[in-house]
Formats: sequence, C-alpha cells, structure tokens
Amino acid sequence: MVSEIVVNEFIVEAREHLSNTENDLIAMEKGSDGEGSEIIDRLFRTIHSIKGASGTFGFPAVMELSHAMESVLLLFRDGRANADHGKINDLLSGVDKLKCMIDDIHSSSQVDCRNELERLKAIMQGVGKSPGRPSVNDGKSGSPHPAASTSVALQSGVSVQLEIKDPGGSLVTFQADADQIASALAMQHFVYAIRAHRDRDFEQKQRSDQDFLARLQKLGQCLSTDIGAGGKSDQTCHYLFATVLEPDLIGSALDISNEQVEIVTPEVLRQAPKTEPQAPRPQLASESQSSEALSVPVEKEKIAAPETVRVNIGLLDTLINLAGELVLGRNQLRQILEATVDTNPRLRTVIQNVNLVTSEMQAHILQMRMQPVKNILNRMHRLVRDLADQLSKEVEIFIEGGEVELDKSIIEGLVDPLVHIIRNCVDHGIETSGERIAAGKPAKGTIRVRASHEGGQVNITISDDGRGMNTGAVVEKAVSQGILSPDEARKMDESDKIRLIFLPGFSTAKTVTNISGRGVGMDVVKTNVERFGGHIDIDSVPGAGTTIRIRIPLTLAIISSLIVGAANQRFAIPQVNVKELVCIRVEDRRRRIEKVGDAAVLRLREKLLPLVHLADAVGLKRTFTNAVTEEEFPDRRIRIADRRENGEDRKDETARTDDRRRSHQGDVYVVVLRVVGNMFGLIVDELFDIEEIVVKPLSDHVRDCRCFAGSTIMGDGRVVMILDAPGIASSAKLLFAEVKSEQLRRQANETFRKKSAAARQSTLIFKSAQEEHFALPLSSISRLEKIAPEAVERIGNHEFITYCGNVLPLIRLDTFLPVRPLPASCGELYVIIPKSPGLEVGILISQVVDTVELTVDMDKSADAPLGFRGSAVVDNQITMFLDMEELLRMFSKGISIN
Repeated sequence: MVSEIVVNEFIVEAREHLSNTENDLIAMEKGSDGEGSEIIDRLFRTIHSIKGASGTFGFPAVMELSHAMESVLLLFRDGRANADHGKINDLLSGVDKLKCMIDDIHSSSQVDCRNELERLKAIMQGVGKSPGRPSVNDGKSGSPHPAASTSVALQSGVSVQLEIKDPGGSLVTFQADADQIASALAMQHFVYAIRAHRDRDFEQKQRSDQDFLARLQKLGQCLSTDIGAGGKSDQTCHYLFATVLEPDLIGSALDISNEQVEIVTPEVLRQAPKTEPQAPRPQLASESQSSEALSVPVEKEKIAAPETVRVNIGLLDTLINLAGELVLGRNQLRQILEATVDTNPRLRTVIQNVNLVTSEMQAHILQMRMQPVKNILNRMHRLVRDLADQLSKEVEIFIEGGEVELDKSIIEGLVDPLVHIIRNCVDHGIETSGERIAAGKPAKGTIRVRASHEGGQVNITISDDGRGMNTGAVVEKAVSQGILSPDEARKMDESDKIRLIFLPGFSTAKTVTNISGRGVGMDVVKTNVERFGGHIDIDSVPGAGTTIRIRIPLTLAIISSLIVGAANQRFAIPQVNVKELVCIRVEDRRRRIEKVGDAAVLRLREKLLPLVHLADAVGLKRTFTNAVTEEEFPDRRIRIADRRENGEDRKDETARTDDRRRSHQGDVYVVVLRVVGNMFGLIVDELFDIEEIVVKPLSDHVRDCRCFAGSTIMGDGRVVMILDAPGIASSAKLLFAEVKSEQLRRQANETFRKKSAAARQSTLIFKSAQEEHFALPLSSISRLEKIAPEAVERIGNHEFITYCGNVLPLIRLDTFLPVRPLPASCGELYVIIPKSPGLEVGILISQVVDTVELTVDMDKSADAPLGFRGSAVVDNQITMFLDMEELLRMFSKGISIN
C-alpha cells in the first residue's frame, strides 16, 4: 500500500505542475512568437508527470484524463490540429477537472469526467485519430518507465557502447555520451531504439533524414545515430532517442509504425560497457549537421536549476515568531546596554554586531515567506478569458512586475480584492466590441495590471480603457438609497463621489447577475486592503477608463512604526500610514487650528485637515502638566484651540515658561495620517522614535475595538497597542466631506478676494472747475507737475509750457469736453502728463483732490459723451472718469467741442 506521506507529496507536486498550465494554454492559443514549442514541451512534461505518478499510485481516473489531454497536445505538436479557442476551452476544462480530482485524490474516481473525455476524444477523432487508452502497465510495476529505476551510476566524461537489437532483429551498435544518458534517466525519460526506412519513411513522405532528426530533437533528445557510419545500410537509419512520450504515442508522433520502435530499459543502459573518448575522426557533411542538431539540447541539459527544498508553512510561521522574539530581545538588550556603554566602550561594538546579525537574520527569515505576486496575477488571464466569453466581449489583460514579492499572508489575502476588481473591469468597464468601435476605440478592450516597489511598499495598479464611471449615476443611486441627502451630494467633489462605490451594499447595476450587482465587491476590496494596513484610491475619466491603485506593506510580521504618547500611554502608528509630522507652537494655535461646524480642523498649506485627539479616540482622559510644579491636572478644554487671553501683553521668555498658555508644553504635535485618499491629523502628547516592531495579534476582548490593529512589546517590556488609522477615522466620525466643502468655499472666497484686489487700482481724483470732480488711473499718468499760471504761454489758439527744455502743448478739458472752464483766478495750476507714446502733451487742471484705491462699479450709459469712460460715486461725490485714449485722439485730430 502506498504511504500517505508519498501521496501527499504527489498532491503537492501535482498542484505545482498545474499552477501555470492555464497560462501556458492561453499563451499557446495566442500563438506567442518563438515560444510555441517551449510551451508545448512544458505542457507535455506537466501532464505526463501527473499521468505517470497517478498510474504509479493507483489513481486511474486521473491517469485516463491526463492521457487524453496528452494525446491532444501531441496533435498540436505535430501540427495536425490548431490550438483554437474551442480546443483550448476543452483542455482548460480538463485542467479544472484534474485540479478537482487532486484536491480530493482518494475520491478522484468518483469525479465525473466523461464530458471532458468525450470532448477530447472528439478533437482526436476530428483529425483521424482515436485517443487510445493508456497501457495497463503505464506507471506500474511491469512498465519500463524509468521512474521505477534508481539513480544511474554512469561516469561523467566517458562514452557508453550499446549493442541493441533493432525492431527488425538486426544488431545495432550505438556510441552515446554517458552524461546525456544519465541526464535522460534522471529526468525519467523513456529511451527508444528507432529504425527508419529511407524509402517509405523519408522519400514517400517527402522528408529527409535531417528533417526526421529535427523532429526527434523537437520531441526529445537524440542520443546517438548511425547516419553516415561505415558499414551500415544506407536504406535504414537507426536512432537512440530519449523523450517523455510513452510507447503508444511515439509512433504517431514520428509518423512511423509502432513496430519500428523498441524500448531500451534502464537496466540495459546502466550495464552498458564504458569506453574512454577517442580522437575525433573526420566528419561527413551529414554528420556535421547532425552533430550541430544534437549539440543544442546538451547545452540546455547542463543549465543548473536552483536547488530548493519544500518546507511546511507551520515551520516558517514558527521561525517568523522566533525572529520576532529575537528582535524584541535585541531591542531590550540595546536599551539596557546603552546606559552603560560609556563606562565600557567595548559594549558599543557588541551592540553593533548583535544589531547587524539580528537585522540580517530577520531579513532572510522574512524573505522565506515572500512570494512573487505573479502567483496570483497569472490567475487573472483565465478569469478575463472566461468572463469575456461569458459576456461576449473582446478583452485582453497585460501584467507587468510579476516578480515583485510580498508576504505569503498578504498574497493570499489579495486574491479576492483583485478578482473583484478584474470582474468589475470586464463587466462594468470594458464595452462590447460594437460600442467600442462606435466610440472610436479598438474592438478589443485592454486591462493592465502593474506591480512595483516604492518606499517599502508595493503598488498594484489596475487600469482599463473602458467607459469609465458615471459619477452622476453613482450619486443618484446613493441619494435614492438614502445614503446621501441632495445637499450633501451637491457638496461632494468628484473623488468623493467615486468613493461611494466602497460603501457596503452599494451597486449601480440595474440587475443582479452571477458576476455582479449585489453590492459587496468593492466593499470587500476596501476591507481586505485596509486589513493589511494598505490604501486604495480610484480615478476615473468618463469615456477613457478607470484606474485603481492599491498600496500595501511588504510584510505584516515586522513593521516600521512611529511611537507616540497620549495620556501617559504609548502607541505605535505604522509608518506606511504616516504622511508627515507637524508641530504647532502655542502662540499659533488660534491661527492654525480652526472650526468647521463643531469639528476642529488644521490649516496646513492652504488645506483643511480634520483633527482628532488620540486620547479621545481611545477613551483616555486628557491631562496636562503644570510648567512650574510638574503636577498633572485634567485637561478640561472642550476645543483644541481654547486658550484664554491674558489682560496684559506678556511676551517675555519668563512668562512663556511659567504659564501653560505660553509654555512650550502647550505646543501641539499633530501626526498627519492617510486613509483611503483622505488625510486627517491625530493630536498626540509626545513623539518618541521610529522603531521596528513585531506585530502580535489582538486578544479576544479587544478584537472588536476599531482603533487597534494589533499589539507589540517594546524594548523595556511594556505592551504597546498598534493604532489602526482607518479605524480611528471611522470611530471619530470625521466629516471629510464637510471639511472639503468648507475648504472649497474658503478657496473660492480667497480667489474672489485676489480678483477683487487685482481689480482695485490707484486713481487720481482732481478738479478742473471748482464743482466738478474727475478721475484718471495712476497707471495712465507719467508725471504730475505743479506750475504757476504765468508759466502758461499762448500762441494763437494753443497754449504751451516749457518742460524739460522742450515745448509741451496743453489741453484744457473744456476745449474738448462738455465741462466748465478753469477758474479765471488760480493761485497755482497742475499739469498731468499722460503716458502717450509718440505724443507729448499735458492736461491742465486746477486742483488735485486725492489719490485713492478704488474698485469702481462704473455707470456708463450709451449716450455718454466722447472722452468719458463713465461716472461713479467716490466719497459721496459724483466723479467723471476720463477716457485718456479718446481725449488724446481728439486732441491730435483737432476735434474740439466748439
């Protein structure tokens, strides 16, 4: 009876063999360039290994199904059948059934696989070949299968001389390399002696001996041949051939009769005489080509595969826990020795060595649990293919960064979130081919999954080029379900509207199908990602597609954390949640900390962040320490920014140190945390250091506390709780939407203020006649000069003054505008020299009233006379604003009011 331990080993190996079979079949369907033969060979090895082992251990149903799949793969390899969509579907169904059988191997015979066998048989009958049943001796005691043999003790670097009767009874001598034979038997290959006839096997089938040799090399490895050897009949060629193919398949694979194939047993190969290598003789052209063909596989066989050992996951978990305890011990030892290192300097070297060895050991132990994300990402190829068939869509998925590694526990927990996201991409995101063509897109939709390292975290981005999200429909559904009020919906920005899909039970699907519509998918995604201390963000552009970004830590066993204090207790915050640290000086509290409704917010770089005190979040009483007596008292302040003002202005440093309201102890420390696209500030009393901590699970009586994600033990032996940032935000009921709405309102007011400031301009108010006020913007004035009335000279109808050695013409407003003239008697006059390139002129006025900053709401009627921009009331006085450009134009053309 077969040992249960051996059967368990078979189950594990079979699962490993089948892990990449789906992707290989899909790749073969796509026809990857240059990889077709390699993929088929890999599939052959997988199915053949399962078939042979299942026959050895007595699982006939598994053996029968794998044999049928092997026969279909042989048709693909021979080129007698195309790996089209339907045939790949049948093989994928066979893989699913094999997995089902292996999961419950002792009941595998009870699994109904008749449908799969019939479909595979139909493929073979469609190309003129019945599937054939596996030999009753396959894999059993009477089989020549090399799996039954022990290790081969053949010397390396020598030749083996084999004298074998060919299928026709003639004695044939083969000279083969011992390394190649040892390698073939070690890989559990069959070894055959094959006789080929030039007339009926080569000439009648229009192929040469080199074509036949190339066929052998494609199916396996040709160990030796007598082509070109002296004394042999040119009408018959003999080959010593190693392959995974079984006897009932080799004839059809080579397109020869089964009578031309003879099995060479492992015992014959082991007992063959060895000879030292001889000097090479001159080769014929055909031999040279043969040796070149034979040389390629030999090089492949010599590629050393990495040595691995299978370890029980429980042992790894124990090792991880011991590594955690070692880190705790290291931290405790470091704290104890730091106090005495000054008295014994040699201790510093000891501390450094212990720290270095512990860190390296911890890193290597954690690496043992790391697995590439391709282990789960590669499953998505099959998922996308099946969903696309079911929904009658054309979808292709591309995966990048599959070599990025994550902790095994995180890898397993990411399966459900990624499946939900990919299903939504195919179902809701990607349009049908007709819709895509009508929208000007390619008929085939694309989903891209990319994994990458960044700052001690792994980023996984899933994007599609589909229809994007209709945020209007999302909000409408949320309002109809009572999740939002219409007023709340109007205040939400686009990112907040998109995040509504993460609410439990929320779905925009109009009908419930077996793919989507129940409203649990994205809720599961968010919950699982946050359970690992990760974050998820989503962006969507209507008509262009949706992008989902997931950020998760590399491992959950040992993490880097910020140690903080509140109410004389210490807490750990995972560093992946920390955005930045902010210290608010006591004198800045009123300016930096504000209120939105009843909630405190922090103004940080023109943004508002909701604030919550850590002591309040975890249910501890807030205290403060007297700056003089160092006594602790309850902190009765309701609001964080509460601070009574003293009647006198005490700015000296002495006052700052003996008054809590001015002491450094009144400074506020804020840890800015990230939670699902939002940020909030956590107020703490103390900031300590960043340390690597070992995560311990929560005990049952605090497991339901949403503020905690776990616990750890510090170097001094005290237990510290690990804070859960999303849990704190949820329990504190932070109003992110209201704060964002207030922030947008303030930004709008600030924008309006800046625009208003830009609209304000410095304006000169002046008089021409005593009762009339005029205005000009200072930006249009070059200079303002005061002159005596006698400085004005008159030539004909024009007036001038001498200005900077030049003659400057003067303009009287009453000459060109319907206004009163200057007073006849003025003790002094003023000349406004405008900025007028190409025209030097001055405007004569009687009095300067003032210069003011104005934001003028000017009244300009359609019948306003030329030369005026309009009028406005300035300081309760009607003021006419001159149009400088029009006034200068009238002067240059001699247009006067007369």
